[in-house]
Amino acid sequence: MRARMAANESSAIAVVRTLVVAEVGYSSMHPEAGYTCTLSDLTGAGLIDAKLASGQKAGYTFELSGCTASAESVANVKYRVVAFPMTRNQTGKRAFCSDESGFVKADENGSPQDCLENGSTLQ
Repeated sequence: MRARMAANESSAIAVVRTLVVAEVGYSSMHPEAGYTCTLSDLTGAGLIDAKLASGQKAGYTFELSGCTASAESVANVKYRVVAFPMTRNQTGKRAFCSDESGFVKADENGSPQDCLENGSTLQ
């Protein structure tokens, strides 16, 4: 089971990085909108596959949130992506996250909220 959890966690990290790249691409393609908070927008733009758009892959759930615009623009300049195990301690242990900074972080206890607030940055 540990090997499966490690594989799922590696996959989740790769997916978070994929979503960060997709968000940058989406923002470049749609400067009037900026970042998006829906996986289906990223699929519609051809930036992620339909399987990932379901929000679940390799034992993890993926969510986009926190899209906010700046005071000067209606385009979203912020977003958050989180990945957390579907069944903690079975499909994975850690949660992973990122935002417009592009840094991927991890929370050892599997909490997406703690990951965003206090997660340790992965290399």
